[in-house]
Amino acid sequence: MNQPPPRPPWQGLLRWGPHGGAHRVALRAGLSVLVPLLVLVLVGRVEWTPYAAFGAFTSLYGRNHARPERAGMQVVAGGFLTLAVTLGVVVSLAPASRWLVVVLGALLAAAGSLTSDAYRWHPPGPLFLVFAFAVCAMVPAVPTTVPVAAGVAAASVLVSLVIAHVEALGHRDRWHRPQLPAPRFRDALEAPGARAGSTPTGPWSLP
Repeated sequence: MNQPPPRPPWQGLLRWGPHGGAHRVALRAGLSVLVPLLVLVLVGRVEWTPYAAFGAFTSLYGRNHARPERAGMQVVAGGFLTLAVTLGVVVSLAPASRWLVVVLGALLAAAGSLTSDAYRWHPPGPLFLVFAFAVCAMVPAVPTTVPVAAGVAAASVLVSLVIAHVEALGHRDRWHRPQLPAPRFRDALEAPGARAGSTPTGPWSLP
């Protein structure tokens, strides 16, 4: 029996299969990172790109939620990402910043895991918060960098929100006020594994 010739290996890279709308999430995330970074490069402020990049992670939250719930989740997550960036810059100013990064990073991981459970973030866990904090804590900074980092991260969060919901901005019938999630810290503390500082799916897991 004649067997069909083997397919070239690159055909698997070009195959378009079921993806649950992942291409829209990827496009929003790519644009959310590209726009702030491109602006900073054009204005000659490449040293600020880490702060903008972590603010852009806002676009990754709430992909499976309806638009109002996704907007509310992204507003809350973006606020915490901005806080993590700012805290990292503040720690970078300390003489013994490397030791502080270890200690505060561990505390942030536990607090971020609890916060993720309380606000029911998707993707869950504190990975992005800890990543933003640790990287920004290792970037050399001066005291005046603190408000700059906070402002750049917050502006990047705003850009991500606009890109994520630009379709609704031009259609009033599609626009709904963001529904900010009510935190359930008591439920998060009583959840299995909460006392160990992990979520039911693990503190670092992604969808």
